[in-house]
Amino acid sequence: MKKLLLLMLAFILLFVSCKGGEETAESSLVESDELQSSETTESSKDAESGFDVGFGLDADAIKYVHITTLPESIDIKCHSYDAIQRMVYYLNGLETEDDFEENPDEYTGMSYVIIFKCKDGTTREIIHFGNMFVKEVGDDWKRMNYDDASRIEDIVKTLDADPNGLDGEEIIASARLAAAEKYPVINEGDFKASLSTIHDGRVKVELDLYIFGYDTYESYHVMHDERGEILEIKSINEAEYSRYLPYVTEESVRDAEEALDKSLAGYDRSSGYYISFDSDGYLCLCAEVIVDIEPPSSDEDGELVGGCGIDHEHIFFSERISSKAFAE
Repeated sequence: MKKLLLLMLAFILLFVSCKGGEETAESSLVESDELQSSETTESSKDAESGFDVGFGLDADAIKYVHITTLPESIDIKCHSYDAIQRMVYYLNGLETEDDFEENPDEYTGMSYVIIFKCKDGTTREIIHFGNMFVKEVGDDWKRMNYDDASRIEDIVKTLDADPNGLDGEEIIASARLAAAEKYPVINEGDFKASLSTIHDGRVKVELDLYIFGYDTYESYHVMHDERGEILEIKSINEAEYSRYLPYVTEESVRDAEEALDKSLAGYDRSSGYYISFDSDGYLCLCAEVIVDIEPPSSDEDGELVGGCGIDHEHIFFSERISSKAFAE
């Protein structure tokens, strides 16, 4: 599910300080589904950096994640890209110690057994034990700090598990095939599938377009009944981003990242990178920062007041990544 998003957390102070103004897709600092999922989504440059640390997991290489607990209380399998990405981002971001005094064999507690089935047929299994220790099967234990370790319970609660009695992989495959018949672009772009169960028992597959690792606002939804039969297929922002696919290259995206890295070097807080359009209709990689205004303003009672243009201002940066523009 796209939560995100795009998405998504370390920059919360950027958002809560802005109380007015019209919400638009062009800003990464609006309170949207994409922003609320920034912890996982991973579509921003900050989220991607998690793939290079910790356990070195890569969400794009994983077919599904299977999570159980010992003692037995949880047993869920997730084919949803959003769920896979959440677990990957969490595990890759753990701060751990290799040298510690405690002996895991002398402790008791609940363990999360997290099995990643990779697309190449290999399996990786990680044990998260007692909110203190973690290891990949075959390696040594590492010690986590408690705050990081205890977050796993809340993360697992948010995961979109495969519907009971239905095969998540089959549901996604059939949804992708049916959607591609109606919207052929699905066979041309990088569409990540997320699977969720609606409160009334219906099952939804969302196919979200990514452009060289960055989530977009274009997606295609396939709704099923509780038996897995397709009920409806619809589009969100149909072709708004996918029409740029022939005119965007990985090189243009990486060049834009480098340019934004340099532009943001002097700022402490930024939104992370996201995709949007400029006024001429080019597709761009963008970022937003908030800069404090000094001195802060006070009201007639001497109380400090805040708001956009009062105690801070927004600065936007963008770099074109498409060689062609489309008019509105």
